Amino acid sequence: MAEVKINTNATTNPSVNNDATENYSVGSFWYNISDERVFYCIDSSASSAEWREIIGVSGGATHITNSGNNVIFSTSNNQFGLRNNTSSGSDDGVATIGAAGQITSNRTGVLTIYGKNATANGDDVGGYIFLTAATANNAGRIWLESIVKTRKGILVNAGHDLVTGNEYSASKIEDPDGPLHVLGDYSSMGERDRFIPNFTASANANLLLLEQRGADNGMTIAVEDGNAIRLNFAHQNNAQAGGVVYDTSDDSFQFIVNGSEVSRILSSKIWLYGKTTSDIKDIGVEINSAGTVTASRANNAPLRLNRKSSEGEIADIRYNDETIASLDVDSGESRFKINKVSFDNGTTYLDHYAEGDFTPTLYGSSTAGTPTYSYNGGHYVRIGKQVPCTFRITLSNKSIMSGQVRIADLPFNVKNDANERPVPNLIVKNYSGIAGDIVAGYGVGNKNEVYLINLDHSDNFSEASLFASNIENDFEVRGTFTYITD
Repeated sequence: MAEVKINTNATTNPSVNNDATENYSVGSFWYNISDERVFYCIDSSASSAEWREIIGVSGGATHITNSGNNVIFSTSNNQFGLRNNTSSGSDDGVATIGAAGQITSNRTGVLTIYGKNATANGDDVGGYIFLTAATANNAGRIWLESIVKTRKGILVNAGHDLVTGNEYSASKIEDPDGPLHVLGDYSSMGERDRFIPNFTASANANLLLLEQRGADNGMTIAVEDGNAIRLNFAHQNNAQAGGVVYDTSDDSFQFIVNGSEVSRILSSKIWLYGKTTSDIKDIGVEINSAGTVTASRANNAPLRLNRKSSEGEIADIRYNDETIASLDVDSGESRFKINKVSFDNGTTYLDHYAEGDFTPTLYGSSTAGTPTYSYNGGHYVRIGKQVPCTFRITLSNKSIMSGQVRIADLPFNVKNDANERPVPNLIVKNYSGIAGDIVAGYGVGNKNEVYLINLDHSDNFSEASLFASNIENDFEVRGTFTYITD
């Protein structure tokens, strides 16, 4: 058997010219003492010899190679690598796993894992994984296209990679505001201006944060037609404490509280509360997009209005933004004011209703005076333009009034009609010195007043004024008066 040549003192690696002409044959070994690498010959053809490296221990490393692809075991830094080339200075390939070492050269492998990087942008932290072609030193992060995993959570950059200037820069990546922080498609994520300026999410409500600078923001949940999209809210003791359901079968939104539906919005733009169908007979509230509100209740009033602390308007009913009716409250009493109410086919209207108290007074036509009163008061009910009222005035001192005695401060003006002077029914006492035997009066047009007169039935009811000189200090007049106002 021919002796197989072994070269144990080489200072270079074998080449194609180290062939049969130099007595090398298949099975020959070649040991490069300069970098402690071992090769064996698989073809010794002249000028085309082929050598394969089987073990290299240069610098404490172990290399196992096969036709340009290699597996590296490095004892100097506890590395394990699966490579696609034969260069020991590169970590390209399917996987590179190391316990220590600075990542400075190109890492174009699918997976690169290092235990520590003492000079990663000044960070002395251990444990990082690159799930991409990383080109910079990034301690404590997981890189996967546009995702960064930090100690505080996961930062997702929608639509951009994480490269700034062809380098993953840990110093330019801010920590997420919560376990999952998604940035919208605006600029390179490595730049700080990708975040909304001066914004930090609430510490109480940021499990998921969607942040978008310079554009609209949103989130989409999609299902196949006929299925429902559900967003549930839960707590420790109730897995369905609340939720929102969008039903694609009828395009309705449903709102859930404590496991039961309380409200829904129909595709016909009708909002339902306390019921699931649009029917006025069903108990609940309904509002449609045309502005109609309906409410139905079983045993109590479906509408309650409360003005808590002050008197005044509690309801304002309008047509074309003009008030046509209102409901007022006054010291616990309700007053309903209506501008127009039709009692027939719309040609006749009752346009006013009001009631209340008023304070009538007396004065003299020449000298008004400042009389004092034991009592002066009255009450009215206005229906349309008709004003029936009752009143009483009792003086304690008539003061210095002179001229015709007149009643003032009726609740409304008397209509100005020359053909009609409304006459009150009066009871008068404590007067003297008049020509007639009856004290009467009449309303004055465009004024809220009654002029007092005396009538002489023996002289065909001739009329004369009742003067201040005819009444006593304790003069009293009572009456009922129905008149027409404008």
